[in-house]
Amino acid sequence: MELIPVLSSSSLNLLYHLGFAPINEEPLFRGFLWGYLRQLHWKEIWILLFQTVLFTSAHIYVAKQFPLMFWVFIPTAAILFGILAWRSRSITPAIFAHAMVNGSVYFLIIVLVLHALN
Repeated sequence: MELIPVLSSSSLNLLYHLGFAPINEEPLFRGFLWGYLRQLHWKEIWILLFQTVLFTSAHIYVAKQFPLMFWVFIPTAAILFGILAWRSRSITPAIFAHAMVNGSVYFLIIVLVLHALN
């Protein structure tokens, strides 16, 4: 297994997960949805839990291949992103945290591939 094909095949995927995903998912889940549910007088904790379930459900495509990621990592990240947005009253920290989490996953994958090559 060579590193170049792994890097080139995941370059667009990395760009998607560093930029597009956080910039689109955070306004949806922690922006519009959160604001709408607050207008309906939902308690913040229920909004946090509800957006966690929806965010996790939106990532169902990883459930079969990466069950631990789907059942543990993604809900934990959703709670973290929700708390950041809730406490800061802004989605900006959640966008940056989302990008950092996604980038860390790709960095880990590259490290594991490099380790496997040696």
